[in-house]
Amino acid sequence: PGIIVFYTYSQAPPLLLDHPDWSALRCLRESRRYMHGHKKEYFMLRLSLLGWNTLCLFPITSVFARPYAIFCESFYYLYLTGGLPEGAAPGSSADEKPPWEY
Repeated sequence: PGIIVFYTYSQAPPLLLDHPDWSALRCLRESRRYMHGHKKEYFMLRLSLLGWNTLCLFPITSVFARPYAIFCESFYYLYLTGGLPEGAAPGSSADEKPPWEY
């Protein structure tokens, strides 16, 4: 149950950064609304980043691995909130799958 709650409210920190005038409770509500039906996708994304996050344990490789992991999670946030420019959505072309479906 704790993992499901973690994924439900995982988008609250980026929402708070995007909307500093919102209260923390509103960000939690919006995160719950955005993640409704998307928890499996986010789990698959986090699972695919497990190797990259393991590389972050070493200082030399973390210079390259951590920015990639942050970019992927930020891209997923933009995908959820609809903040991507036209044509940049994952899976917009017929042969391209979103990163969390690999």
